[in-house]
Amino acid sequence: MGDSFPVAAAAAALPAPLWLLMTLKGVGFFLHVAAMHLVYAGLPIAVVFAVLGGDHGRRVAARLGAAMPVAVAVAVNFGVVPLLFLQVVYAPVAYPATILIAWPWFAVIPLLLVAYAGVYAFAMLPETGKLGAVRIAAGALGAAFVVVVGFVFANGLSLMANGGQMLAIFDATARAGAVRGLALNLGDSTIVPRWLMMFGLGVTTTAAYLLLDAEVFATRETGDYRFWARRWAFRIHTVGLGLFGAAGLWYILGALPPEVRRGIFALPLPHGLAMLSALLPAAAWAIAWRASRAGRGADLVVAVQLAALAANVASRQWVQSREILAVFDPASLPLKVQSGPLAVFLVLVVAGLALTGWMVRVWARSAGEGRA
Repeated sequence: MGDSFPVAAAAAALPAPLWLLMTLKGVGFFLHVAAMHLVYAGLPIAVVFAVLGGDHGRRVAARLGAAMPVAVAVAVNFGVVPLLFLQVVYAPVAYPATILIAWPWFAVIPLLLVAYAGVYAFAMLPETGKLGAVRIAAGALGAAFVVVVGFVFANGLSLMANGGQMLAIFDATARAGAVRGLALNLGDSTIVPRWLMMFGLGVTTTAAYLLLDAEVFATRETGDYRFWARRWAFRIHTVGLGLFGAAGLWYILGALPPEVRRGIFALPLPHGLAMLSALLPAAAWAIAWRASRAGRGADLVVAVQLAALAANVASRQWVQSREILAVFDPASLPLKVQSGPLAVFLVLVVAGLALTGWMVRVWARSAGEGRA
């Protein structure tokens, strides 16, 4: 296939200005991440509490499990938005990358369906008796499949930015011009640290939610339970921050391509985003320490945590764009604005956000009334 990945022939016109497409992609990814973290890291944590946490731990698991169906629904629906815009902006590299890992990529759908069933079983089956054991097994299976789905997505999205690895996979798997589609992008050094970094950040997001639940939603629980839940939320936050920090250092200093790393530290925008990405999770942890003892301040923890997610999403968008520039520049594509479909999409996005906000408020009200 040569020394460079052939993308020019696959290029098409952009249906909207590049800045708008990238903004919508980033906003959609932020909304997806904010909800998905509760499932990605929260479901494994809930299963562990259900097995090892004692009376209070099982109650934490039940309350956290009750949030899972809502979190999955929001995460999956918002996850479609960045994926679609990624395919629009980076089609010449997105489609070849996913074809090379076609069967793992397609496997995301059945894996997610099984994970969704596990989430509902964990949320709705009784905690004791024979069905209690089924509940824990279903939750564990769902948690495992969600983690696998996250790893497959990390593979595909990393492969897009690595023309050399795409060529290597093609050369290793092609037969008569067609690939088997069974490969994974395991030769990329950035996958594991980035995956662990996002899982660590997911643990901190889950901890922030647990703190909010103990302070705001669990008003009908005993004072002893709420105190116990706040303390454990902070401990979980500490573990997540440690994993995020260690994996982040590995990712930035040991795994990123040198030219991307130099760009992060040399340019004001990515340098500032990198600093915010590192400092805001630490700030949320510091506020969580205070809130876990005082019994107030969880709303501030959640606000700072959301800001940390936004900074990390923006940083990831910059790094992804910079990496893909070595393979393909979307700014080189012609612009052919499709104003009608774009207007319909924007109207539907606003309506969808309003409907989602209403659904979350209804769920939050039921959680506060003790039905979580």
